[in-house]
Amino acid sequence: MKFITDLSLISWQRPAAGSSGPPSGPGTPIPALGYAVDLRLFDEARLFADLAGTVPAATGGAVARVTGLGTPVVNAVQAVVAARPTRRTAGDLNWLELDGVDDRILIEPNAAWRNTGMSAVVVIRRTLAAPRSMLLGNASGNVMYAGGMDSGSSSTAVDNVSATNHYANGVLIPGTITRGALYSYWTTGNWVIAEVAGMDLTGSGLTGGLQLLGYDTNTSWLCPSDAAMILLIPTATMNTGTNRADLVAALAGKFGITL
Repeated sequence: MKFITDLSLISWQRPAAGSSGPPSGPGTPIPALGYAVDLRLFDEARLFADLAGTVPAATGGAVARVTGLGTPVVNAVQAVVAARPTRRTAGDLNWLELDGVDDRILIEPNAAWRNTGMSAVVVIRRTLAAPRSMLLGNASGNVMYAGGMDSGSSSTAVDNVSATNHYANGVLIPGTITRGALYSYWTTGNWVIAEVAGMDLTGSGLTGGLQLLGYDTNTSWLCPSDAAMILLIPTATMNTGTNRADLVAALAGKFGITL
């Protein structure tokens, strides 16, 4: 597999209104890597309009629950009606649209992901060229920018990220990471496979769960965005053999990303 190093060359662009959207099909199966959290937001069968998971979410409707895969099963829910993301569809692909105001979903607390050395892998695209975006936030009032960015100047280093290794489409972003560099990798309008590796998710503030994308007390820092896949997995597993490359290739095929 050949990876590009200039991620500005990622080819798939956000479709204009009325267009058919990104390609989507069976492609290469997403490899079974023992995910601690496996939320496939692109799968309409896992999106529900109610917290109990009995009413399928309609296209253009609010999503209250995403039923997860994996062992044990970890779901994502949003009890606050106004903060529920919207199900969007293009062709065979579904995703969640987050309004950048208060939309977010809560990943249920579970010992499966409350560990050190964890990776968050998200298929995401920003829908506004704003200097802010949260990949992974705390679900309580305690502030923890685990794998996220704050809303400060894009010229300064990301000093509130608890991990040192960031990947975009499987390519390591080396050296000191600035907010500006992260924004350029998570390109507005393009699907990007973003991974933040080596996170410590054992903090006491995480006992209530994890919120993607955002956290309770600073919703004003959220950025309008789309999300189509959320995985939490031990970084050691990602670093084993060709696991990272295999996962990236499968996700790229699903979301029409050119590597």
